[in-house]
Amino acid sequence: MPTAKPDVDNYFKGFTDALNGLVFEDDNQITEVHAYKFYSDNPRIELEVEEIE
Repeated sequence: MPTAKPDVDNYFKGFTDALNGLVFEDDNQITEVHAYKFYSDNPRIELEVEEIE
């Protein structure tokens, strides 16, 4: 597992802020997070959103 910067929580904060108003009304609605950082030849961020009723 990579331990170099940037921190995984910085990635998470950046893209959840960017998704405010698009995927959810506000990122304060997020109630559960599973975040991982891996080395890859294909850098990306993958997001899975599930609505809880």
